[in-house]
Amino acid sequence: MELDDKGLALQPITYNGNVYVPVKGIGNALNVPVAIDPKTNEVIVGEKVNGIPVKNEKFHNTNYSKDPKQTTYKDKNYKEVIF
Repeated sequence: MELDDKGLALQPITYNGNVYVPVKGIGNALNVPVAIDPKTNEVIVGEKVNGIPVKNEKFHNTNYSKDPKQTTYKDKNYKEVIF
């Protein structure tokens, strides 16, 4: 089994016909934060804004962009953003 530098699994496994993906290991390998919402038992993958998961953002009040002028912050290009 392939492990990342923190000892987290990177490869999915198949159990009883279902595929399970090691979200923490994949998140670590991609440098993407992974959190668990204890109230809903949901896994949240990706950035949060002011502690709020992006999925909770009201999209009718936001804009979406893949323009590097808008997706680059502190010399890191996030490829696509909702703002």
